[in-house]
Amino acid sequence: MAWLVVSYAASAVGAVASLPAKSFYGQLVQPVWAPPPWLFGPVWTVLYALMAIAAWLVWRSGGFRTHPIALALFLRQLILGSFAQRLEEEHSNRVAKTSCHSHRF
Repeated sequence: MAWLVVSYAASAVGAVASLPAKSFYGQLVQPVWAPPPWLFGPVWTVLYALMAIAAWLVWRSGGFRTHPIALALFLRQLILGSFAQRLEEEHSNRVAKTSCHSHRF
């Protein structure tokens, strides 16, 4: 149960950080095989549940005593993944500002 809470907490942070991405995603020129926007929520929900189950299975087989690297990497991935959307957005904004300034000349 704790692994579900940890996984969904990271998911919630990522979801809040990705709220501005909805309008950006809608503006992209997408291939015909691109998934519809409504599909992202259910897919990410299932993925985070499966990641929590995987972490629980590792925990059940010995936890941090026998698998410290695996669980530490899992937690690190959750932390980085939850903030990745925000970092990508900030990077895109900087690139857009830079390209706007470079076109003034």
